[in-house]
Amino acid sequence: MKIKNYLTKQEQMIFENIHPSKTTITSTDIATLFPNIPKQRLNEIINSLKNKKYITQLKKGVYEVIRNKTNIDYFKTALSIYPGYISFLSALRHYDLIDYEPTTIFVATTNKSKEITNKEYLYKYINIKKVFSNYILDNDVFVSSLEKTIFDCFYKPQHSGGYSVISKALFDSCEKINWNELIKIYEKYSTNRQYQITGYILDLLKKKTNSNIPNKIITHFYSKPKSKTKLLNNNNKSKFVSKWNLQNNLGEKEILSWWY
Repeated sequence: MKIKNYLTKQEQMIFENIHPSKTTITSTDIATLFPNIPKQRLNEIINSLKNKKYITQLKKGVYEVIRNKTNIDYFKTALSIYPGYISFLSALRHYDLIDYEPTTIFVATTNKSKEITNKEYLYKYINIKKVFSNYILDNDVFVSSLEKTIFDCFYKPQHSGGYSVISKALFDSCEKINWNELIKIYEKYSTNRQYQITGYILDLLKKKTNSNIPNKIITHFYSKPKSKTKLLNNNNKSKFVSKWNLQNNLGEKEILSWWY
């Protein structure tokens, strides 16, 4: 962002003393950095920095520092507002499993689901308290492990780009996935329906793209109980896949649209 507003000497002193690694700062941080500046004057400077677009208020007392930023910076900003870990479509981006920049950043949290917007991004916090687990610290941000990312995407496909995006991510990452770890996560947290849908898409990938998914993994998913279910919760025309007891009301070509 090119900033044309000039800073006063005090404003410049404060802005330049915000550490380059910081993507957010609080009014308490600023007061700690400059204990000799009266509180009222600090508030005036903070308001001026806001008006000149050097910082943006995220919530009371918390400000985003406007610099040329990377995905990691935006992820840090998201996690500084509410705790959790980067997940769903954002985790796929973190692992370079999608090739575009989503304008929504998804955070898995145990807090209430909510959305916060600024001029560049929508920060979307999704409560997944029942399955909140298996995250790692990578590049100073908490993000779901690759295996938990796959699980979370099937758990909430509406926040993960849909089954076409998920199937492409599986295809691109199948050599990197620790399949035993993925099974452990599914054994602990998955519903039978999620087992069915994941197994069906793994099976479809193996048959149509010859991807290197171990046969024992598909066999494991197939071994779980299966009740008749739909891929999507709608009444679209569907094809019944008897092996998986599943109505595919999305279509194979739509699931594998990136392949055809």
